[in-house]
Amino acid sequence: MPVSSCTPSRFLIPACCLLLLIPTICQAQCWQSIAAGGQHTIAINTDGTLWAWGYNEYGQLGDGTNNHRNTPTQIGSATDWQSITAGDAHTIAIKTDGTLWAWGRNIEGQLGDGTNTDRNTPTQIGTATNWQSISAGGVHTIAIKTGGTLWAWGYNYFGQLGDGTNTGRNTPTQIGTATNWQSISAGGDHTIAIRTGGTLWAWGYNEYGQLGDGTYANRKTPTQIGTATNWQSISAGWWHSITIKTNGTLWAWGQNEYGQLGDGTNTNRNTPTQIGTATDWQSISGGGYHTIAIKTGGTLWAWGYNYFGQLGDSTNTSRNTPTQLSTATDWQSITAGGVHTIAIKTGGTLWAWGWKGYGQLGDGTTIIQDTPTHIGSATNWQSVAAGDAHTIAIKTDGTLWAWGSNWGGQLGDGTYTDRNTPTQIGMATDWQFVAAGDAHTIAIKTDGTLWAWGSNWGGQLGDGTNNSLNTPTQIGAESY
Repeated sequence: MPVSSCTPSRFLIPACCLLLLIPTICQAQCWQSIAAGGQHTIAINTDGTLWAWGYNEYGQLGDGTNNHRNTPTQIGSATDWQSITAGDAHTIAIKTDGTLWAWGRNIEGQLGDGTNTDRNTPTQIGTATNWQSISAGGVHTIAIKTGGTLWAWGYNYFGQLGDGTNTGRNTPTQIGTATNWQSISAGGDHTIAIRTGGTLWAWGYNEYGQLGDGTYANRKTPTQIGTATNWQSISAGWWHSITIKTNGTLWAWGQNEYGQLGDGTNTNRNTPTQIGTATDWQSISGGGYHTIAIKTGGTLWAWGYNYFGQLGDSTNTSRNTPTQLSTATDWQSITAGGVHTIAIKTGGTLWAWGWKGYGQLGDGTTIIQDTPTHIGSATNWQSVAAGDAHTIAIKTDGTLWAWGSNWGGQLGDGTYTDRNTPTQIGMATDWQFVAAGDAHTIAIKTDGTLWAWGSNWGGQLGDGTNNSLNTPTQIGAESY
């Protein structure tokens, strides 16, 4: 599933939803995009080659074996891979010539090759050369062709394919005759899509009203949601959906146990419900069961679950409407972790709040912070990533800093000791990009090299072992 369709667990966003588009400012070949499945990782380099590592029981790596790999392994010799998406245990990709390829688990026909047999090498799906975009759900796949037609295959128990049946399909099946599908998001067992006219459509599992069609009935065909024609972006979560329209308004529906929809209630909603009347929503980040957002004026807002103060409103009371945090108008970026939140202001200062059982806030204490707390005095913080209970950040001078839980060595400071203040990791000044998993960290330097450290039980670091590492370790050669 792409990042927009992540399926959250109780508090975490699992690795199976992670898709990283990596800036390609590098002197040599470097990583261009990465997609993380349940326990495997697929990556494309700027030279168009395909690489994979991690769990491989079902052949989801595509290297011709079912052996797990703990180093990036090149998949074939092709140099024309364009886009990738990873499901729980299957992988779907498009080449620059528009052909579609799939491999991995195929128990429900999610590969689309006409069988239910697992594949351990990339297998071309049909002969079409006009595949445009793809989204892998748990065990189903949705795709759009360049002509705007919609196609689906795989598991269909809840009607998530949209073909009017509950029968699984093992070949791409055209969904209706429309030729104006624009974007898609595959959730766990439901699908959300937008057409070029700006209309919103949904189908599949609907127990909590996550389709937004006014019922709690599953739908087996694309069902238009309302009559609005200005839907701009969509995100299919596990039990709820949230979006922003072209006019800057915010809308949500689905499960609302902790007020995560933000509509002033804790009642599930089965139709898109406007959240307030504001028309200036700019960016949003969803944690486990809380939501953080920034408006175009730079103000910060939060709602949802707040037991650990992760909303930052000076209480531990959950909120079911967007609540403004202070009067500051210089919030720039936000990252919602499991039960803590990290943010950067336009002046480059770093702020954090929420649970800090492992020191992940970085303020030097072990006390829960229920308001945004300034971390240190530096004014040159550039980017930040929040894992389950640790935080990684890069400053504008290219140095790397970490704090929080360190049981797996995920901080990278050479120890397994938790840190409750930002700790510089080594002396390098060329760190460019960081991503934090549950208990491991992945980073890229400006020369395009890939580095990893932390827990490694499943080979997720890619260093050739299953041993945890407590210092940044280069993964492969610079030619990656």
